Amino acid sequence: SHRLIELDRRSPYHFAISGKSFQIVRDEHPELLYRLCVRGTVFARMLPEQKQQLIETLEELGYVMIKKER
Repeated sequence: SHRLIELDRRSPYHFAISGKSFQIVRDEHPELLYRLCVRGTVFARMLPEQKQQLIETLEELGYVMIKKER
């Protein structure tokens, strides 16, 4: 069963999101994608393409990605 959680700026929720869940949101609920990306704390078990999509979505929202040099 599914449970709807209201996502707004005051929401105390943070999410751990798998690649499979990320793809479902992108494909079936794109209106939630921005809010989910901002509220996501852990993004795990993602394909490289999904990681790239996540980065592009966050950049669309004004976030800046900095690559750490080793």
